[in-house]
Amino acid sequence: INIKYDCSQWVRWHPRGHLILAGSEDSTVWMWNADRGVYLNMFAGHNSTVTCGDFTPDGNAFFFFCSEDECMPPICDNICFLR
Repeated sequence: INIKYDCSQWVRWHPRGHLILAGSEDSTVWMWNADRGVYLNMFAGHNSTVTCGDFTPDGNAFFFFCSEDECMPPICDNICFLR
């Protein structure tokens, strides 16, 4: 799995270890299947760096958001459910 670390803001593992999420400066979030080493999806639509994201503890969903002001807690603006 190739991740551009110079552009990635964060990387998270799924609680069961088979998926990886990475947020980027280019306003995208990428998802890979770690077991197979393959790209699954790219989520776009933000206007700035995706500064944070994670899987829910039960692994059924993930979320990510942008925050220009690091002093203010960001509001979750995307949540996606896994099947």
